[in-house]
Amino acid sequence: MMLMQYLQSNTTVNSTALKIQTEQGPLTVTSAYSSPYINIMETLQDLHSILTDLGDERVLICADLNAHSRIWGYANEDTRGAQVEDFLLVQQLYLLNETNSPHTFEHRGSKRWPNLSIIKGTDFANSCTWKVLEDYTHRDHNYILIEALLSQSHDRYPRFKTAYGGHRRMLQHLGQKTKQLVQQIEEITGSKKISRGKFCSLPKNISAGANFVTE
Repeated sequence: MMLMQYLQSNTTVNSTALKIQTEQGPLTVTSAYSSPYINIMETLQDLHSILTDLGDERVLICADLNAHSRIWGYANEDTRGAQVEDFLLVQQLYLLNETNSPHTFEHRGSKRWPNLSIIKGTDFANSCTWKVLEDYTHRDHNYILIEALLSQSHDRYPRFKTAYGGHRRMLQHLGQKTKQLVQQIEEITGSKKISRGKFCSLPKNISAGANFVTE
């Protein structure tokens, strides 16, 4: 089960961003639109500002940019499409759309691919699958299903039974870990570099066991 908590939202004329907290960290879902009759750079600038504010956090962008490119299904490319391609490259973003995917929009028999699904974060992008659904939507745009497999890390600790000499094995195990910890502390105090950064450089099996509670 994934724990999700609403954190904050940010809305402009061309975009809306909603940040949620998951067990794997924050994720911002952004919706953006650019009319074919206005300069697409206005929307791209909004997205740039959002991405800059979020730093290295994971981002999912669902955008209708009315831009043509062969990369996401069109038979031709226009200036807007080239601008979007440049934006993806400069921002180091990942496009989930597939070149040969079904159309995402249909109006009076005209099939188009204006809807783009964009990811920030290599691991996040690799965990996502993208699919255009055939379900009837009662509108021109088709449903797009995006599924993300968010991996969870679990720490494993040895368990000992007190019977049959288990307590001795437990003491031996703790003795080894304690010796490593003492050596690390001596190295730190000896160099007079006790700091948060230095603590974080301790071996994973030591630092991962530290818990801090703040109010």
